[in-house]
Amino acid sequence: MKQLSGVLICLSASIALLVCAFDASPSRRSATAERKTASDDLPFVVIDSGTSSGITTREKYVIKDDAQWLALWQKHAAADLPGRQAPHVDFNSEIVIAVFAGEHHPPGCSIKIDSIKKAENTVIVLVSETGPGADANRSPSPVGDTQPYCITRAAQTALPVVFNGM
Repeated sequence: MKQLSGVLICLSASIALLVCAFDASPSRRSATAERKTASDDLPFVVIDSGTSSGITTREKYVIKDDAQWLALWQKHAAADLPGRQAPHVDFNSEIVIAVFAGEHHPPGCSIKIDSIKKAENTVIVLVSETGPGADANRSPSPVGDTQPYCITRAAQTALPVVFNGM
């Protein structure tokens, strides 16, 4: 009797798995479910990030050619990195997406690009910051000012790029 009970439990579990597999098959999924499960994240690589930049205002950039990239890098590196060469970016297949938090007095502030997502007609860059926001009351720090930034490269796109969280 125990053996028959074990077989029935095993058979029930197998049937449940088959039903779940059938319900999850692509031909049975709705279009809405398909969109939810499809990854909308676009891969990107952080080129440079830190807290010391020659760019001291809140800025966001989408760079699509060498001239724009070299101008941005020269302005960014002017403070602490003069002479440091701009990292190579292949603008035939890539773009640069960069965010600068502006000048913050307290050390410990940071900004980063969390993800880049493709929506129907746009590319959305999700940005997060730690420390005081743009409107926070800031007092001078004896340690010095910081200029948090994050510079990335991602696949070339013709879609407009919008920033969320900045």
